[in-house]
Amino acid sequence: MKCIEACSRIYNTNMKSNTKEGEHDILDVLDSLPDVPTGKPKRRSITRASTVSSFGERKKDHTPSSNISLSALRQDLMNSLPDTSGNNGPDEDQSSSSADRLPSPPQLDFSELLPPQLFPSSTGSSAGGHPATLRTSPQPPRFSQPSGFSSTLPTRFSPPSVFLDQAAMHNLSPIERAKQQNLEIAAKYERRKQRGMFKPSDRLEMIRAQEENLVIAKEMEANITKISNLRKERLTAEKEKVQPEGVVAPSSFEGILYCQKEYYSHLKQTLLEYDSRNPWTTEIFTKSCQSQENLTNFIVRCLKEKEHHLNIVLGEAQHNIYYRLTPLKRKIYENGDEDVKAAVNAELASLSAECVKFLENLCTMLINIYPKFNNQNGEFVLQMNLQEVFYKPTWKLFNELQEFVVRDDVALLRQHCAQHKDLPIDHFTDIKPQFQLQEPGYNSAITTVTRLLEAASPFAKLEVLYDFLKEIENSVRDYHISLGVTPEEANEIAGVMCADDFIPVINFIMTRVPAHELYPELLNVQQHTPGRELNGHGGYCIATLNLCLSSLIQKQAELKPSEIR
Repeated sequence: MKCIEACSRIYNTNMKSNTKEGEHDILDVLDSLPDVPTGKPKRRSITRASTVSSFGERKKDHTPSSNISLSALRQDLMNSLPDTSGNNGPDEDQSSSSADRLPSPPQLDFSELLPPQLFPSSTGSSAGGHPATLRTSPQPPRFSQPSGFSSTLPTRFSPPSVFLDQAAMHNLSPIERAKQQNLEIAAKYERRKQRGMFKPSDRLEMIRAQEENLVIAKEMEANITKISNLRKERLTAEKEKVQPEGVVAPSSFEGILYCQKEYYSHLKQTLLEYDSRNPWTTEIFTKSCQSQENLTNFIVRCLKEKEHHLNIVLGEAQHNIYYRLTPLKRKIYENGDEDVKAAVNAELASLSAECVKFLENLCTMLINIYPKFNNQNGEFVLQMNLQEVFYKPTWKLFNELQEFVVRDDVALLRQHCAQHKDLPIDHFTDIKPQFQLQEPGYNSAITTVTRLLEAASPFAKLEVLYDFLKEIENSVRDYHISLGVTPEEANEIAGVMCADDFIPVINFIMTRVPAHELYPELLNVQQHTPGRELNGHGGYCIATLNLCLSSLIQKQAELKPSEIR
């Protein structure tokens, strides 16, 4: 206000008389006033040396304050001064001289506010009509767009720092990562403090979070160091282990699979040395070693001892098979084409054959090392216990791969079970009248066959199938005895059952159990059972049940879509 009043008073007293001292007085008043901060960004100031009066005389050099309000006010006052040349309208020469006298408007740089692609070069004009004199700000590094991105312009914005620092964070130790997290927590606290959004308890929470990060990181660091030291000690012990002279020990899986004599000698020497150092082996063999109980106790004890070489052999074989099955499982989830199914089926059959041969050769070697197992009872004990340990981590993978190979048949079995699960036994006309048992009927046989999913080894599953067929005969005999028939007659009725009588009964039972889960199990049992075992009762059980499921699949596939409920 003081500035405006002073300028008005000078203008009324001097400028009306067309004296040129008025202009000097006004500028002196403006220069004498103090700068008033406005809080706005400063613009480029207009110096006194570049200001020309309306009389054509250049003023002395004088640099006013760079405050925005004073500079703008001075400019308005200079533009409002009257023309003293006496001409109402300036001609071309006067207009040109006026243009020379008046200050030119400042050239502002808007390039930092506009996208960089609007200014392709420093010369010429852009496609959008912007003058080429505008300068572009330095561009940040450009990052490639993901495939399928429709935009043709490169992005101006950098990806979040979390993606840039992700690889570096993985290379840091737990303590270093905790320190990085603590710095981020402290920065977040400072930002809240600057905005006035923090509470007195925020600092305590920040300190508590930082201490928790460090405690967890130290614990993780200690565990990592401990595991690393144990691994180093184990590797050192393996290197220092003295091998028998002239024996180059191959991998246990290959040495047993291909019956290498060198590996057999190494296995025999290792096992006998271990037995001589551990008296419990001698104690077991001094008893009646021909009994199944003592033989089972011996082999179970060997497989429980982590340092026993038999346990190490099975562990290496499991590792070999497991890491050959895993890529097949990944392949079926990534691509489910028919070509992939054929390749998986061929590889699965090859792996199954190797597993069977490995266990057979291992049993033969152990029988030669421990002659007490050289009988039918001892061989059965070896095979049963070795299979239970060997297939424990891999049987589920075999089932998943087998289910993928026969997925079409599995789908048909699921449809058949859903369509017939509520039908009574009278609906199944293929069953002979003397075998159409009413409730409870075949409930015990249904419970027995579901144990197939719980058994741990192919031999155990084979025993379940044998018990399943025996339970069907027992159910028929018990049912007729409950009707008043003598036990001899009931045994005769049940004893005449053959495959033609079993198949219709099994078809009825399959509608009461998850047949779509039993089918892959049955195929795996058939592939992982040694050939000589398939020649007896086990082969008969597998063939009968396989024939039943195949007939159900074929019958369901022949149904018309309108007949499927």
